[in-house]
Amino acid sequence: LIPGASIAASLLGKAMFRRARKPVSERAKLVQDFKRSFPGVKPDASDTAFEIPVNTRNGLIQLQMTLPMGFPASPPNLVSRTPIRHHLFNTHMQYQIRNWGRDPSLVNLLKTVISELVRNPPVLLTNNARNPTYRSPIAYPAPVARPVPPPRPQGFTPTPPVVQPISRSRQNNMTVDMVSRPRQPEYIPPKIDTSFYMLDGYNTEELSKLLASDQQKDVLVDSLGIFSSGDTKKEELYREVEDLAEKNLRQKPEFEAKKDELEKLRAKEQEMREKLAKLSATQNELQKKFSIETLRKQLSALVTAADEASEEILQKYNDSEMELDAYIKEYIKARALFHRRMAKQERINLVNTDVNKAAYRY
Repeated sequence: LIPGASIAASLLGKAMFRRARKPVSERAKLVQDFKRSFPGVKPDASDTAFEIPVNTRNGLIQLQMTLPMGFPASPPNLVSRTPIRHHLFNTHMQYQIRNWGRDPSLVNLLKTVISELVRNPPVLLTNNARNPTYRSPIAYPAPVARPVPPPRPQGFTPTPPVVQPISRSRQNNMTVDMVSRPRQPEYIPPKIDTSFYMLDGYNTEELSKLLASDQQKDVLVDSLGIFSSGDTKKEELYREVEDLAEKNLRQKPEFEAKKDELEKLRAKEQEMREKLAKLSATQNELQKKFSIETLRKQLSALVTAADEASEEILQKYNDSEMELDAYIKEYIKARALFHRRMAKQERINLVNTDVNKAAYRY
């Protein structure tokens, strides 16, 4: 044979007898991507249960993710082994997975849960009376494939199981430990002594006489300490009330004098209030009368009048109604008055502008 042909024949033979590679399932791909993205998880031997530690500001949280038999068609089960209170987990510490069929990715699922736990740290709980809503988290065991029993031969009849009686000792041991709820404290009435020690020395005849005589009963009741102390307290209260009433009566003239003085002060206050109202009204009128705006309007009218007066003097001179000397004297006087009023008007306008600027600044 040609050497090239022999090599080709050997390769063809190997290819014919080589085993075909088993295709990787979607479940294995998801698990491999998950383990590659989160190397800190602790899987079990069959890669169906994973312990996931998560560090938050409130402490370390242990999550457990279990893959069911129908994964990835069925969503995984995610629970918190650490008792927490968080809006993502219910009272059974389960995380409700929604929209699993749209994006069946363990990596995205765990990234979402971890980012939310880090951003909003959960509250760590303890199983005590302060947290009655806490329930132990459910641990999902890894699914185990059950062996298939061998086929039964024809004519096979199964034997019924033998029921053994339960011994008394076993029945006694089959008890359920129940945690009894704390009972409310019962009301215990006060103990009242119903014995009358002062009647111990009386015989039947003396007791009959005591019942028949109201005077003797009154003497017996008065001899009891509780009634005598009550009478003493009542007398003390009477004396305190009488002393207080006498003190109030002695202070009555002083109270009347203070009352009259208060009435005079109120009348004086009312009079001063009325006077203040009148002065305030007068002040408002004067402010309106001598305000900058009013003065500016008055000066504007006076400036116009002085200008018109100088124009009238000039017109009289032009009409030869005045001599030159009289015209010069009157015209200079009128123009001087005009310029003085103009200067005052400009000053008032300047003051008004400064006031407006200051008010705008503050």
